[in-house]
Parts: sequence; structure tokens; C-alpha cells
Amino acid sequence: MRWNPRRVEFPLCVDSPSGWVVLLAFFAASLGACSNSSNNQTEKLDNKSTSWTVSKIVDGDTIHVISSVGVKEKVRFIGIDTPETGKCGFVESSDALAVLLSGKTVILSRGTPDDRDKYGRLLRYVDVGALDAGFELIKDGYAIARYDSRDGYARHPRQDLYIEADSNSKDFCG
Repeated sequence: MRWNPRRVEFPLCVDSPSGWVVLLAFFAASLGACSNSSNNQTEKLDNKSTSWTVSKIVDGDTIHVISSVGVKEKVRFIGIDTPETGKCGFVESSDALAVLLSGKTVILSRGTPDDRDKYGRLLRYVDVGALDAGFELIKDGYAIARYDSRDGYARHPRQDLYIEADSNSKDFCG
């Protein structure tokens, strides 16, 4: 028999109580799987600053985190840029970020109108304790202030602070 999207047949007998129980259990499980997706949970958690544990340092401006309820996210720092793989400073910026954040609990805060970048990464400020990790990387010369209103993106709340730190830091690849 060919599948007809207008006619859905279930291979169970719904004339009996046990058939209905199986059918309802199937739909309940399907709905539960949808509501437990990380995107739905992330939307609930993203409305304010939230605590996450850093599970992986991808590079100097991207990390993987996991929430206390098991939601996993890839996070791109707002307002900074670090060297790409193979470029001068890549290893140093990644290592500097690892020293700041590896295995630590961080606070992710919104700061731009866009929630995610074109790669699906969550866009957030990342703070550990009283330290702004992005600011620290800029101040120490591992990152530059970028992806802000000077580059055609929205202005972000920490932009002036980042630009000032950038102008006062030394680029060790210089």
C-alpha cells in the first residue's frame, strides 16, 4: 500500500481499551520528546542571565556549556574576535580562555538583539565570578573588540569598554 498523507492508518486496534492506551502512550512520548528539546529549554533559560558549566573550549571566542538541567549549547562570545585555526595567536588565545574558564561555572548574559549567529551558536557575554572573560581576553591582547556597531552589527552594552581595552592592549602577534 502506498502512503497517503491524507489517510493515516494505525496498525493497532483502537477498538479495545489496551489499543487506546498504547496509542495515547505513543502520542504522550512524542510530545514529551518535542518539549524536552534543547531549543525549548534554552528559550526558557535565556530570558535572563543563567549559570552554566563550561564543558569544552572550542577556540578563543567559542565554548560549549551545559546547564544544571542538562541543556547543552555552543556559545559565541559577544563583541570579541580571536585568531582562527593556524593563525598567529590561535593557540595562545584558546589556552588563555581555557585557564579562565575550563570546567568552571559561568554566567551567560544577553547583550545583542540577535540570540544566535548564522551558525546557530548562542550569542552571549561570558562572566566567571566578577570577571568578564571577553574583556579579559581583549585586555591581555588575546582578542580584539569586534562584531559591534563599527562592523555593521548592533551596538552592544559593553562595546565602549571593549574598544577602550582593545586600544590599550598589546597584540603579541603585532
